[in-house]
Amino acid sequence: MIAGHAIVPFEVYALTVFADDIGSAYTGKKITLKQGVDAWQKHLKECSKQQGFNVH
Repeated sequence: MIAGHAIVPFEVYALTVFADDIGSAYTGKKITLKQGVDAWQKHLKECSKQQGFNVH
């Protein structure tokens, strides 16, 4: 583990949707990298809120 690094409770989920959202920009699914990052951010915010975190 890297000093100062904390694992978020939904890290496995975050890595899974990273591949789905951002990976799509590289696999010919006709989305831009920005669209992939925006989708990933949306999914992480939704998951965070469901687990009781305040997200801005």
